[in-house]
Amino acid sequence: MQLKSQKKIGSIDYEYKRHEILQSQLNGYLNELKELANQSIGDGKVDNVKKLIENPAQYLVEMYRQLYLDNRPLHLDFPMIFETETAVKISQLEALKVKFAKTFKAMSIHRPEINGKAMTSNVKSESFDIYLDNSKAKHYEALKRFLDSLEALKEFQRLDGYFHIARAVNSLQMSNTGLEISVNDFKK
Repeated sequence: MQLKSQKKIGSIDYEYKRHEILQSQLNGYLNELKELANQSIGDGKVDNVKKLIENPAQYLVEMYRQLYLDNRPLHLDFPMIFETETAVKISQLEALKVKFAKTFKAMSIHRPEINGKAMTSNVKSESFDIYLDNSKAKHYEALKRFLDSLEALKEFQRLDGYFHIARAVNSLQMSNTGLEISVNDFKK
């Protein structure tokens, strides 16, 4: 969350895009789990998304037992009955659980919120913004003026050797578009 006194100096776009892709993968895995749930226990019968994600095989077998097998003896092999009667394989559910958990873990602090009703994304572009450390503001502004002066000088003469300037001024770096301030040196 940005405070009024904070100045945005950049953002980590590649990380934002990577997390969007990870969130999309999680959505896909959840949709697959819901499709398998609809196929096995019936449309709209999933009453707890969190339990479905945490242990899909156990959740669906138990739901199937409660909905369709409640009059059968408890000593029966309900996972086998589930697989036989629904054509949904436990191994398929376990594979989705592993993929989901691996992707979920990769998202670190940007993991989605998961409760009984839904999964809500926490990937927001502003979470990847970089803000200026106020104690380094004078240095940052001096570098900006320096770069602006170089741009103004280009109007009168050709400038070569930007890489020499980047080597001489520690907080500047070369990019695809020319010289830029290394925001990592000034981030809060």
